[in-house]
Amino acid sequence: MSFSHLVGQDDLRSALKGSLARGETGHATLFTGPAGSGKKSWGTALARALLCSRTINGEACLSCLSCRSFPEEKNPAFLLVQPKGKSLKIEQFREARPFFQLTGMRRVCLIENASSMTAPAASSLLVTLEEPSDELFFILLADRADLLFSTIHSRCRHYRLKAMKPGEITAVLRGAGHGSHERLDVIARISGGLPGRALKAAGDPDFESRLSMATELAENLAGGSKPLTEYLDIAEDLSARDDLPEVLQILAVLLRELLVRAYGSSEELRLSPGWNPAGLQRVNLSGLEEAVIIINSALKDLATINVNRRLLVLSTIVLIQRRLAVCP
Repeated sequence: MSFSHLVGQDDLRSALKGSLARGETGHATLFTGPAGSGKKSWGTALARALLCSRTINGEACLSCLSCRSFPEEKNPAFLLVQPKGKSLKIEQFREARPFFQLTGMRRVCLIENASSMTAPAASSLLVTLEEPSDELFFILLADRADLLFSTIHSRCRHYRLKAMKPGEITAVLRGAGHGSHERLDVIARISGGLPGRALKAAGDPDFESRLSMATELAENLAGGSKPLTEYLDIAEDLSARDDLPEVLQILAVLLRELLVRAYGSSEELRLSPGWNPAGLQRVNLSGLEEAVIIINSALKDLATINVNRRLLVLSTIVLIQRRLAVCP
């Protein structure tokens, strides 16, 4: 995979290709972004370009021996270092010293979850970074730069991956073979701009059941088709689900879509042909806005504190129902 095969991140692509074309790629490159943002894909593309024997305008040719060896990870000039357990340990960098000390060939070391380095491991790596060989390049991946030891971070050229647009996420999904998936728009919008998260959802066999439950709940809440007492059973069933956060995320996307439609957006969520809850015309717009805020607050509570899930879900549904029941 070359830079041209990766979707989005146009500024990053331009910067990397430019530095490669000019021969100005630093000996230590750091990619940061949340889990699922595509750091490893970009890091691997950079490694492949650095090792390509006939790079064209900063792009790997994908046909030379070096490029062809990458899918099987058998390229002798490439070393992948991953955490053992929860951290990167000094023993791993000691074991890698023969690779670091090779001469006569360009080499690339890709370090995953670099922020998990122990202090001794960071000190060991720093020895190499302080006096790098002309032909040795390091690519570090981390969720956040501030979690790295400052002595390591200061020696890296830092690139931050941005959240991708829904259309770009959809393109990633189609490129990965999910072109026939009927729910790509929903997946793209619940991904938070993270292609890894979107790909995981697209390959999850339980996604359809989550979408079905969230869609029915959104239609009932927006249409006011059920009395409040009936939501007690819904809350009971929903709170018992292991995938409660995922269902709530989809519900937030659906209600946000109703809000966008109400404001006259021409971009509609392709959930199903003609999806348009009967009660949409009666929904209070400020109520929709508040409903999305309520769901996001519930998601935050689920992630950060030990809560009574049943009471949380019930209060969330009741609050949403009350907001949407108010006539404009």
